Amino acid sequence: ARAGESCCEGGGARAARLVPDPAAARPAGWDDAEDGPWEPPLIPAASLSPRRRFALELREAAAEGAPWLLAGLLVVALARPVARPLAGLLTRGGGGEALQAAAGAAVGLALPCCSCGVLPISAGVVRAGGSPAAAVAMAFAASGSGIDSFFYTVGTAGYAVAVARLLAAAALAWVATVAAACCGDGGGAEPAAAVGGEPDCSSAGTCCDVGGGCGAPAAAATDTAAGNRFLVLQWLQTAASDAIFALEDVAPAIGLGIALTAANSAWLVREADADADGAAGGAGPAAAADATGLVLRAQILAASLPLQMCEHAVVHLCKGMRARGISAGTVFAFLAVAPATSVGWAALVARYQGGARAAAAAVAAALGGALALSYAVDAGAGGGLALAPAGGG
Repeated sequence: ARAGESCCEGGGARAARLVPDPAAARPAGWDDAEDGPWEPPLIPAASLSPRRRFALELREAAAEGAPWLLAGLLVVALARPVARPLAGLLTRGGGGEALQAAAGAAVGLALPCCSCGVLPISAGVVRAGGSPAAAVAMAFAASGSGIDSFFYTVGTAGYAVAVARLLAAAALAWVATVAAACCGDGGGAEPAAAVGGEPDCSSAGTCCDVGGGCGAPAAAATDTAAGNRFLVLQWLQTAASDAIFALEDVAPAIGLGIALTAANSAWLVREADADADGAAGGAGPAAAADATGLVLRAQILAASLPLQMCEHAVVHLCKGMRARGISAGTVFAFLAVAPATSVGWAALVARYQGGARAAAAAVAAALGGALALSYAVDAGAGGGLALAPAGGG
């Protein structure tokens, strides 16, 4: 669901989202020189057919996620000096998976990436020899919150919510990753050789000679210039390979998440709007808040799993949920877990932490922790964490 769908203005009236009319056609006699550039008229997005609205939402979701995915792939491919210390910091076997998950969550909070960007980075870290548990926790924490969305949340929801969101994202990342480590079958994919490790000796005449062993100068590189050209080409080849492998790891899951998000916006938002209008015309938001029981909480939190949600836009979505009467605890739990859980993240867990059983355990732990968090906030443990409804300041 998009932020513009759920924000309210003024005294609670919904702001209509206007989009160019896809059925409009340029008039036959229109002259740009005399009449100015022609633009299609704007119409309410809700008036589009489900098929056209799905196409619109798919284009916009892909356009929003593509720059982040590209940025993540560029980090994996070109910023090998960044991948090396990350892989070194999040190394295998250092202190056990619980400590590795904690380290990964801490690193994730410092990364200014959404899920589309951090998933390929996490896959690259594992391929570089980093801990799978740390990489999974890093992906969850970076997607759920981070230094970039912290300041954005401060400006839109206040310091208390921003700080609590950071802590909640890190805690849920740790819980989910440890659950995956405990329940996984050990069948996760093995990473490639560490970045900056020993050169590959499988090809004679490249990095090895007969007498010098691996790492000796290649026979063909007899002068410094030729040797430098060879090293540059080898580096570019390895960088391209890293980017391709990272893209293969995450692109299908990210694409599926974007498609499901677009479908949610195209078909399900109308039903939610009808429910909200019914609440406004009847008993109002208070009645909806009273209905936020266990089943509804679980449904709201679970609904975020297949979606590829932006950690910035979800703040406004949560304010819209508050305006519809959803309890403060449920809204805050959704804020903490919705951007972090996705098809892409679950696929990362399954690939590197032990298959489908590990992914199921991680998802269950994340959603279970968020459910408990929702009750804790509603019970008064986090009285300052109630987001103001949209339009309410």
